Amino acid sequence: MAGFTSNDEPPCSINYDCENFSLAAGGQICADATVSCSQMSPCDSINMSCTEPNTVCVTDTRCRRPVCYPTAATDTKLRCPPNNGDVCRYGKLPIQFDDIINVCTYRNIPSTYAQFQWHNVMVVCSAPYRYTGYGTVLRSGAYVAANIESNPMTITAMDEKTFTLDSFYASVAWAEVANATFTGLRNGKGVYSRSVKLSVRISEYIQLNWYGIDTFRVETTKGANMAFENLCISY
Repeated sequence: MAGFTSNDEPPCSINYDCENFSLAAGGQICADATVSCSQMSPCDSINMSCTEPNTVCVTDTRCRRPVCYPTAATDTKLRCPPNNGDVCRYGKLPIQFDDIINVCTYRNIPSTYAQFQWHNVMVVCSAPYRYTGYGTVLRSGAYVAANIESNPMTITAMDEKTFTLDSFYASVAWAEVANATFTGLRNGKGVYSRSVKLSVRISEYIQLNWYGIDTFRVETTKGANMAFENLCISY
């Protein structure tokens, strides 16, 4: 019941048709992956270069050979606007938990928030805990979310809907490392499952792309909280 993931790296662009490709000359380039292979010429097999104007030799495309990619397909303004980590798929905004409280403390997230139901989830002001996972995972604002006292937490759809859980950033608080198990459920039955190891020093990008679920459950190692931020979830 494993959901798929694409290397657990944030997408290079808010346009999900764009992907990171390796350049023959070194480095990477974010380009529109929908360009047809039939429209591109192969790179020179000896020096891995391109003679066509306005093209660049790219080695790891879906064409199964190095090809001369049009530089127009790498345009960062129109084709592949960069993803700064604060925008979800198709340009939707993530849940960042900065609109629940306005004092630097921690508090249970209301049972109904952002059109979802929350159980055993708290919002935490990260400033006093910046050397824990609460500070590590912070992307913007001042607040992050976490499961309460390492108890299992759930996020559930309202009105018998289903939702898509695309991605979030996660770290661990009150432990150096800890395991977290994610389960996507529909009508009480597990549809997806995945386990990860989290570190207090790393903000891990978790891409799930789970769709058609009505509940997301998180279980962590006893004594550890999973801190998370920039939750990309939508109906």
